[in-house]
Amino acid sequence: MIVNMEQSAPTVAPKRKPVPRHWGEWVIENLIQLAGVSTLIIIGLIFAFLLREGLPAFFEISPATLLGVRWYPIEEMYGLLPLLAGSF
Repeated sequence: MIVNMEQSAPTVAPKRKPVPRHWGEWVIENLIQLAGVSTLIIIGLIFAFLLREGLPAFFEISPATLLGVRWYPIEEMYGLLPLLAGSF
């Protein structure tokens, strides 16, 4: 069977002109980007605050006390294992 290549060649669609962007799309796109960047900044500030406030506690409490198995808040013994077991 002989196939005529001229008839079976795929046709290429003509290229379209780019659609002009409306100013509303530009505003919404920039608002979304601003929201994303401000969210990252706020989360970074929260982590910095938690680190600044919580880091001195790690210098006062030894790792053995923190990783202990006793949880007695009245005696200021805060072992992490009972806390984790109670959470699960």
